[in-house]
Amino acid sequence: MQMIKKRVILDDDQEEVHENPPHIFYCLCGQMALILGCALEYLPLRKRDRSRVIDSKQYAHKKFCKNEDTQVYIRRQDEGIDTQYRKKCLKCGLLLFYRHAQNSPITFIVDRALSVEANDASNIHKQVLGSESEKVIKNIKREDRGKTSSVTVSRLDEEEELEARELANSYTQNACVIEKQLERKATEE
Repeated sequence: MQMIKKRVILDDDQEEVHENPPHIFYCLCGQMALILGCALEYLPLRKRDRSRVIDSKQYAHKKFCKNEDTQVYIRRQDEGIDTQYRKKCLKCGLLLFYRHAQNSPITFIVDRALSVEANDASNIHKQVLGSESEKVIKNIKREDRGKTSSVTVSRLDEEEELEARELANSYTQNACVIEKQLERKATEE
């Protein structure tokens, strides 16, 4: 009988990374329509109709729109026919995106359909997310042969914010209890 020893090496690393906030785009009516990991200018341009191309395998994104089940055919001069499955704004119904197949990973953004600023709430994404990139701590735990088993990304002041919220909640709850006790004493007297 032969004994085989398994050697496991655990390695914990921390590195600071600058996190860029996501880009938020709005329909012309002011409805939020797209959250994208990069600016629109970095997306490939489709010359045929000047639409921007989002490949879901390459770019992290989230669309807020209504799916149209109907198939639309568009005849292009000397270039054949385009098939479009359209996606429209939730609020006003404006055409924002389309795909050539319903389950295609490629989505096209209609030219000039999105705006960086909402009509009512200009620069709201800067107020919510902050205009500058934030410093974050990235915890990496490696196990045996450098395989990454888990990656945790957290903001530096995330823990402080949680503690402050918990403290504020406990003060509020204590104030409610004291107020009820005072009301009971006042009604008893």
